[in-house]
Amino acid sequence: MLFAISVGTNDLVDNFYELPTRKLQFSISGYQDFLLHELESAIQANKCFNVCVEQQNTDSIAYNKKLRTLTSWLEGSWPNGAKVAYLDIYDPMKDMVNNPAKYGFEQTLEGCCGVGIVEMGPLCNEMEATCPDPSKYMFWDAVHPSQATYWILAQMAMQTVIPHLLLP
Repeated sequence: MLFAISVGTNDLVDNFYELPTRKLQFSISGYQDFLLHELESAIQANKCFNVCVEQQNTDSIAYNKKLRTLTSWLEGSWPNGAKVAYLDIYDPMKDMVNNPAKYGFEQTLEGCCGVGIVEMGPLCNEMEATCPDPSKYMFWDAVHPSQATYWILAQMAMQTVIPHLLLP
């Protein structure tokens, strides 16, 4: 397994030079040390990748349970009978990762943009290479679902959430 680590330019430009408050927290040397410490932490975290991912899944499940409770409470307490709905995307997305062919995906562990594991948001732009067929990818970048994934989730919402919102 090969890992390429690129830390520096955007971390300094976007997170040090462009944020005036960051200069109040750190000197440039102190911020460089901070970045190196964060890099070391990220590398150490990869040593426990499967365990760490499992903990993140457990944390997501706990958060979603709290969110469902809040959603129910909000709907019951909102004036004028407002409707509030919860759309479970955790279970469907986990199923997409585990059963990609069922959803027409060929790649569920890497994004379409760049190398697919580090680029996200503004780093995915016209300067970055993209995959030849984004519809075969579950993720557009390292964290954001692709248009194909959003389409599947929207179809699920149409079947589950929309009917709930339309009930009197």
